[in-house]
Amino acid sequence: AAKNQTVFDSESPRTPNQSKTQISYPFSTDEFLKETYRNPWGQMRFGKILEDLDALAGNIAFAHVQNPNTIIVTASVDRIRISGTPSIEVDQHLSGKVTFVGTSSMEIRMQCVDALGHEWMEAYFTFVATDPVTK
Repeated sequence: AAKNQTVFDSESPRTPNQSKTQISYPFSTDEFLKETYRNPWGQMRFGKILEDLDALAGNIAFAHVQNPNTIIVTASVDRIRISGTPSIEVDQHLSGKVTFVGTSSMEIRMQCVDALGHEWMEAYFTFVATDPVTK
């Protein structure tokens, strides 16, 4: 038998805390990373952060589905709330978790918090499962 085969339990619901995922960006110590996210005015590249949030939300959604044959896509990003301007000199933490699951869609709440504990962005990503035949 092959190693690392995962058994998918579609009968056992997963809780939002089981899907919680976080990544950290060490801007205070990684100069290359900081320059990758700095815009020409010395501030955070908002579009790059949204791209990362979408990718992280996709990973969270895929892990929640627990079926590698399911194709999921981002359907929408709603209720983007921004409070203040984040400092690129401070480490940032992007996190998210599943907040709602329907029969073919799910909602993921994503947030950005700096190392000082200030939540400066929140957004809700909706993912849908596509039909494998018609896409």
